[in-house]
Amino acid sequence: MNNYIKRLEEYAMNAFPAITTNLYDGWILRFSNGYTYRGNCITPLYPSTDSLETKIKHCEDIYRLRNQPAIFKLAETMNPDLDPLLVKLGYQRAKDVIIMTQSLSDLDSYETELVHIEHYFLDQWLKDFCILNNTTDSISQNTIAQSFHTIETPVYCASIYQNGEMVACGLGVKENDHIGLFDIRVKDSYRRQGFATKICAAILKEGQSDGATTAYLQVASANQIARNLYSKLGFHPEYTYWYQVKEF
Repeated sequence: MNNYIKRLEEYAMNAFPAITTNLYDGWILRFSNGYTYRGNCITPLYPSTDSLETKIKHCEDIYRLRNQPAIFKLAETMNPDLDPLLVKLGYQRAKDVIIMTQSLSDLDSYETELVHIEHYFLDQWLKDFCILNNTTDSISQNTIAQSFHTIETPVYCASIYQNGEMVACGLGVKENDHIGLFDIRVKDSYRRQGFATKICAAILKEGQSDGATTAYLQVASANQIARNLYSKLGFHPEYTYWYQVKEF
């Protein structure tokens, strides 16, 4: 596997820690109470020795016991024999995602005066974040809080409030010289006002001032509006990953 892809995958996993993580012969098994694919998937990130068939069955047994589907996260250069085997075993491809990156340069032209950034997770920010993300069940809300509070690297909790209501938010997580953008959200009635650009630019500015030289993000390949926004901000595609899912 491309070493830079491996590095970005490690950064992204550290930026959203699973509630529980198991290592199995080079594969990373993540469990987060069923909240999101990325928090509950198998990532074959490192070389392994056991047969693919043996490993797939072992993983399926573990997730079945948790009443969860088996979800494999695969990138373009991850184990080329695994993807066709999963298809043969009845897995369905879902949620193609593009990783985009950019080398940070001059960000002064972006207006960010409406954006407020905290470097820790306030209870009110987490509550409003869940509301804006339409995360209403208590299990998912608690999972988000637990995961976020275990991030070990600098965080940038960005928000825009209008009339006492969070109408836009985003999360930045910095590790070494990279900063990742996550969960950029804008309330429907406040879209097309440049709030997403302001949130992204504010996080990138703060990260750059703290030593970040490169930014990365994850965007659904089908979300052309978001892809256009990020392209205007200077991001370009780095690689694609997708999920193979088997329900039990």
